[in-house]
Amino acid sequence: MGGKATTTDTVVLVICLILSLFLLFAAFVLANTRLTINATGFHISTGTARQHVPWPHSRTAFYASVSGREINPVKEATMPRTCNCLLVDSSGAHLLPGLVSSGAGTNAAESKLVAEINRIWAWGLAKGYTQVSPSTSR
Repeated sequence: MGGKATTTDTVVLVICLILSLFLLFAAFVLANTRLTINATGFHISTGTARQHVPWPHSRTAFYASVSGREINPVKEATMPRTCNCLLVDSSGAHLLPGLVSSGAGTNAAESKLVAEINRIWAWGLAKGYTQVSPSTSR
């Protein structure tokens, strides 16, 4: 009660400070994550790194990845799901930040994201950034 700080108090304080710094850094990285799409491709920028992925030659390079699939079909149709966009090229799979959808069930989340991917693909075709016809889409 108002006495000196013990060793345990000091350890707890240091752990709390380290955790706070980690959370601040994570918030900085997440807050500064950006996706820019232009004639040269997809530019992914985070607080710590930048990455460039050129326009793919086919719409099939885009994938809608759904988190947390459920075995129970009743739960699968009603549980909230998040769907992220992956762009796959010769160097691997790239998560495209900002291209995310959510919905009640896998189909709803996936359908929204696929519609957004199709919109971006059509925009790239219209601008001449990629030359493949939409008939190659899946």
